[in-house]
Amino acid sequence: MAGRRAGVLVCLWLATVLGAGAAAGEVEDAAARAYLADDLPRARELLEAEIAAGGARPSRYLFLARVHFRLGRWDKAQAVLETLLGRDAENPQARELLGRALFRQGQFKAALPCYEESLRQESRAELRLELAEVLIGLGRRTDALAQLTQVTEDSRTWPRAHYLLGSLRLEGGLGHWAARQLWVAQRLGCPEKDLGLKLAHAFHLEGRDTGPLFLVGPVKAGQAGARTEKEILVRRAELAGEGFWYAAGPDCALYQVEAAMAGAAAAPGGAAADDVLALAARCWLAAGSLERARSHAGRLAGKGREEFLLRAEIALAGGDLPAFAKLLEDWPAVGRPEAERLAPCLVRAALLAQVTGDAAGALAWLERADRLSPGRSDVLRQMVDVLAQLGRRGEAVRKAQLLAELHPDSPEVRLVAGRHGVDLEEVERRGAPVMKDAAPPAPEEKQP
Repeated sequence: MAGRRAGVLVCLWLATVLGAGAAAGEVEDAAARAYLADDLPRARELLEAEIAAGGARPSRYLFLARVHFRLGRWDKAQAVLETLLGRDAENPQARELLGRALFRQGQFKAALPCYEESLRQESRAELRLELAEVLIGLGRRTDALAQLTQVTEDSRTWPRAHYLLGSLRLEGGLGHWAARQLWVAQRLGCPEKDLGLKLAHAFHLEGRDTGPLFLVGPVKAGQAGARTEKEILVRRAELAGEGFWYAAGPDCALYQVEAAMAGAAAAPGGAAADDVLALAARCWLAAGSLERARSHAGRLAGKGREEFLLRAEIALAGGDLPAFAKLLEDWPAVGRPEAERLAPCLVRAALLAQVTGDAAGALAWLERADRLSPGRSDVLRQMVDVLAQLGRRGEAVRKAQLLAELHPDSPEVRLVAGRHGVDLEEVERRGAPVMKDAAPPAPEEKQP
């Protein structure tokens, strides 16, 4: 029944292509029969001969262009459509198909006016979606976002629109909005191979490495990382009984990145790339599984800053300060972006040293962090406490004074500074003229 219905639809389409007044017998011409039999080369030969003989109707040009589309010969389709538009410049079907032929050849600049004119005549979601892809190809991300947003608002059944919209949001660092769109695309069955990995990155950027964990079980022979369509096992729930696990759902980075790695491993010669392994390691680190984080990090082939930073985070999570110190000896050159990410690691190292009673070692880590990224609130706050712990009262007060001057609006800073006797009112009085000089001049009032 489904095959018969599809055949009827093809015949109706052919009747439209061959002309509104075509009789049933006319539809069954040799080219149409070849097309229906999937003998596309034969259909192409017959239509080209008919057009070359002269007097062919516009519908025959359109028919030939669609045959070239089926054959993937976009340049040939373009030539046929340009010939037709030379005879009939206002033919809307020819203009639309020409835009699509140009788009598929990557000729975005030439395709743009075709899509814009077609949309002026008839607003259709599929045209708007392809226009968005043309705009992406031209680097006009903002315009593409506007088109994709309209497609998804008009209809929520276009998975590729959600995929592209989420991808653009992800490129802009908007994890929450990217995750929303990519999640919808996945639920709608979008077939893009990198969708799961993009969704994992979006969830991670959003801070949703595992999401809320829930209890499942009892599970026979369960192990961390085992997945079903509904969950991934994260860690044993020892207090719940034998075979019970805490699990996370598909709407988290951990589930999606593990699924992406499984897909890569199943592909011929497949292996997860370093960025995928690094993301998986960070997700397992967030889930509290140091063992699995180390396992994934150990497979990293790269020796760049990202890999060093991940290994540093794992060393600190395991409380291994000697391993962290060894990593710093081999650390690549650090620029400002890397410094902003390395400084919190140094603060964590200082906290580990302080907890183990090594206040002098903690101070050394904090001084290194302050040299790397001067004036950070988290560095200075801890430094004040460590200096006080070492009995260096005067230095602690001076650091607290500096902390209050650099971060006067932070409640945590005001608490630390006040605890060490800093006159916060004096800090505000001395800072007010500086802030006044730094502020832009107030606009002059217009006289009535």
